[in-house]
Amino acid sequence: MLQLSALPAPALIQMLSGLLLLLIGAELSVRAAVHLAAIFKVRPLIIGLTVVAMGTSAPQMAVSLQAAFSDNTDIAVGSVIGGNIFNVLVILGLCSLIIPLRVARQVLHIDIPLMIGACLLAIGLSWSGA
Repeated sequence: MLQLSALPAPALIQMLSGLLLLLIGAELSVRAAVHLAAIFKVRPLIIGLTVVAMGTSAPQMAVSLQAAFSDNTDIAVGSVIGGNIFNVLVILGLCSLIIPLRVARQVLHIDIPLMIGACLLAIGLSWSGA
């Protein structure tokens, strides 16, 4: 097993600095999203589904586009669908372990089924039959 003391000091400092900056960036993103929702008088969920989602999906889009341009379409599709599954199961699961998540009925009855439908549609459209 890798020991933290085995890591070179600069690598450890860079890793910890990156994690700290990630936490700061996440906090700023959440505050800005809540502020945008208030300015435009929309539910924070809408800002999360649009503005925040685009920002957090940018790295995944870069990977998928690169894979598609390299004719690795399975990687492109797998990255998107796998990312969605990971976000729903792992990230929401970890968040709910830390603090119970209160979810509006509309999210449970409308938004989540729409997301599942969109994911299933993406799988169906990408099915090559091979």
